[in-house]
Amino acid sequence: MGASIRSRSRASSEPGPSAPVTGPERTGPRHASLARKYAWFCGIFLLLQGASTLAARLIPGVDRAFPLLLRATRMEPAHSTLHIATALLAFAVLGIGDRAAGWFALLFGTFYAGLGFLGLATGHSMGLGLQAFDHPFHIVLGGLGIAAAWRTSR
Repeated sequence: MGASIRSRSRASSEPGPSAPVTGPERTGPRHASLARKYAWFCGIFLLLQGASTLAARLIPGVDRAFPLLLRATRMEPAHSTLHIATALLAFAVLGIGDRAAGWFALLFGTFYAGLGFLGLATGHSMGLGLQAFDHPFHIVLGGLGIAAAWRTSR
């Protein structure tokens, strides 16, 4: 079928097959920062999780169709609504740009990790119906946001 993808991506004057591919493939719009990837992940995950649990709380047919959803998560409407609002914020930040995504990753990551550590230390539900299994999740997702912001700023 002709030349390989690697050979087509290099200029014909570049040496051998081990030469790194540079240019638009590494720096263009397809190369998203870790902070942008974090914002995308948070936006998608939190929107799906918040919308599905809120629907299960508000629409009895959804809860009957997926009884394990609320049994496993024990989500309260305020917690689900906060997830939806955070997801919308993440999507808005993505529309603003890389710098905003970096700030989102740093600030949301710090908030989430702090919420997790506070929950572990106090065992308090913070008015959101948080359970013991929520705290380690918040710490991990928050830590990933802090790391993404740190790696993006380099």
